[in-house]
Amino acid sequence: MSSTNKTTNYELSQFLGTDKPAWLADYNTDMNKIDAQMKLNADGVTSATGSATTANTNIGTLANLTTDAKTDLVSAINEVDSHADTAQTTASSANTLAGTAKNTADAIATYLTLTGRQDLTVTTTQGAINTATTTMASAYNSDGSLGKVYGSITLDFASTPSGNVTVTIGDTGLRPATDINIHGGVIVDVYTNTFNFSGVDKITVHTDGTVTITVTPSSIITRYTFVIPPCLYFMQNFGD
Repeated sequence: MSSTNKTTNYELSQFLGTDKPAWLADYNTDMNKIDAQMKLNADGVTSATGSATTANTNIGTLANLTTDAKTDLVSAINEVDSHADTAQTTASSANTLAGTAKNTADAIATYLTLTGRQDLTVTTTQGAINTATTTMASAYNSDGSLGKVYGSITLDFASTPSGNVTVTIGDTGLRPATDINIHGGVIVDVYTNTFNFSGVDKITVHTDGTVTITVTPSSIITRYTFVIPPCLYFMQNFGD
């Protein structure tokens, strides 16, 4: 009969006193296992020896380099490191520039985004005005530094006003730092009892967002029509 017990690692035969060895089954099997493992061990030693020899050869090759060759090798390694550092710096700079460009684009988009107002109120300084027909609107960006006011105003006079007439358009949303005069900002159609004519005049944009137009009526003028075209204005005083 075969052995009752086996060794832990390779399962070689371990006999009890009552066992009757079966030599062909036990001994031959054990010898084959031992032989196979010894072959693996020998191959492993050969491979390790070859690797060690190669390593020693490489070490010897480096050790046999001349001083100039070693210097050149160190310089080459340092140059590679320098190029790697430069590439990293360039990549970081590119990321920074990309971030700056995006911030600039976002700021421009915000600056150019306009919000509209419709049906702006219109008042005058003269109570002698018979009718005032208006269709005024505006559009402006978030801080009121860019925008437009547009539409038309018609004033009919029941009698000649005693002085200048100032037309005030309510808060347009525009916010100049100082009052701004826009010359040619309004087209003025003048109607009289005998003839009509047209011209241009200025509008004044005030810091509170109101816009005013001032005219001097005469006894022959019966109507004014003001047309403000939808021009986009920068709310900055350029001295005009």
